[in-house]
Amino acid sequence: MAQQFANGVNSWLHINGGRSKIFDRRGIAPMQAVYQRLARWQDYFRDARSGAQVAVVFSRYTQDSYGRGDPYGRYVDAVRGYYCALLEAHIPFDVLSDKFLDAARLAQYAVLVLPNTACLTDAAVAAITAFAARGGTVVGTYEAGRYDELGVLRPVAPLATMLGGTYGAQRSKLKSSYGYIALRDDPVVDGLGDTDVVPNDGDLIEFTPGPGNIVPLTLIEPVTAHAGATISIPEYSAVTSATDIPVAVYGSHGSGKVVLFTNRMDALFYKYGFADLGRLLSNAVLLGLGHARNLLVVAPDYVDVTQQLQPGRCMVHLINFAVGKHVNTGWRHPGRNLVAVPGIRVRLRLSPGQVMREVRTATDERVLAHTLDCEQAGKGIWAEVIVPRLEDHEIVIFEFA
Repeated sequence: MAQQFANGVNSWLHINGGRSKIFDRRGIAPMQAVYQRLARWQDYFRDARSGAQVAVVFSRYTQDSYGRGDPYGRYVDAVRGYYCALLEAHIPFDVLSDKFLDAARLAQYAVLVLPNTACLTDAAVAAITAFAARGGTVVGTYEAGRYDELGVLRPVAPLATMLGGTYGAQRSKLKSSYGYIALRDDPVVDGLGDTDVVPNDGDLIEFTPGPGNIVPLTLIEPVTAHAGATISIPEYSAVTSATDIPVAVYGSHGSGKVVLFTNRMDALFYKYGFADLGRLLSNAVLLGLGHARNLLVVAPDYVDVTQQLQPGRCMVHLINFAVGKHVNTGWRHPGRNLVAVPGIRVRLRLSPGQVMREVRTATDERVLAHTLDCEQAGKGIWAEVIVPRLEDHEIVIFEFA
């Protein structure tokens, strides 16, 4: 419920069997407390709009025409994986329907994510291409944009066209393969630490990069003791070389960028939860945001962050998802214990001409001490606060003069 309201959704509570003589009444009091708090906060929801700089496209055309008999495995898991990666990186984002992509709708965003959004209309392709040409960054995975809305393979794939490259053979069953970090200082692989490899599995499309493209991650073919081996034998399982087949590639298009993961990076993250995969996905988005990024939150990865705007006010919602026991699907078990999070650092970059008046928390309307600092040229002025404690849901309100 907190996440719904933090994203601008109103909610109607419907309780089945509430008037029955035999009923589970344990959830009523907590629900009352939540709705009473939301009522106290209603001024922070009224006429608020999203301040997200990132949009993730959800495509019903892809679910139906590409997903066919396995819509979750072929498509929806990719959306969920990118969703989880952005949540854990504290990057606010909106979800957009592929049926409503045009210049006006995309004007708010700096980055557009296409998680294996395989099926797109001609109008959507035109809008996405123009978005990148105007200075936006398009991040796609696996077969993004390769088909029309009916699932017919396009003779010319839009992401390949924007990158100036070409698709090649389609690979599958890449069990025990890896991604090789070919460019250690590249921003896409930032923060991975002392490793040369990241996990890989499943499917990949070979891609020949275009002129000027950058390839920070390449494929290491499956590592096995011998052909057909079902177990790993240490003496024969050493990685000795990598290919030049891109796993991640990016380049310029017009004034913007295009980033392509040629494998199912997002679906793999959803399935296995390997932190490296989530970091690669979020790094691609951060590459697109660059110096335009206007919000930074330092908190555990289970703290969800959204950004809402009202005239003269920016509101940062913090939601505590302290339910860290992963299951094999990528989702987490329902939480049994809510562990408060202390000392969350929130930094907001002010727009030109904005003057900070005060920062406070919605729970107790407490004014927080804030600092202002100006970093490197072009990055602007940042306002920073430390939120002393997050229970389940908090709103940090930045008020401008």
